[in-house]
Amino acid sequence: MLYTLIIYMKYSFLIFLLLVSILAIGQNPDFKTLSFCTDVGPVELQFAGDSIRGRYRIMVVKDPFDGVIKGTFKDGLIEGVWIDPDGSGKIIFAFTSDLNEFTAVFNNHKKPNHWFVTPWRAVSTTYYPQAPEGSKQNLRCDWK
Repeated sequence: MLYTLIIYMKYSFLIFLLLVSILAIGQNPDFKTLSFCTDVGPVELQFAGDSIRGRYRIMVVKDPFDGVIKGTFKDGLIEGVWIDPDGSGKIIFAFTSDLNEFTAVFNNHKKPNHWFVTPWRAVSTTYYPQAPEGSKQNLRCDWK
């Protein structure tokens, strides 16, 4: 009987530790998702430590399409790659210190030395309502 009780307590403790670990992962302060309105369509970025994963929708074409972004975040910059039906390339995001706005420049794998000179502008969806009108001009927020 005592042996059974010890085994039961041991497994109960392990289950408790597992549940605490699951809850801790779900509340990781280094993990956050930010959504943005941009001049070409919506963007969503997931920050996990210095790793970034994201998605975007290009809405300024006849047939909108989706893409993904992967990269690293350091000192207010994301350096990464983009991939969508048009191809792939490098992308660099520069954020304001509060992460409410960014501009991004990118290239294309077909011409890696050519960086598109018109930056991609963005305002976070949480900041959008109070952003200055000039910052919000021509931004797209909806995934429709």
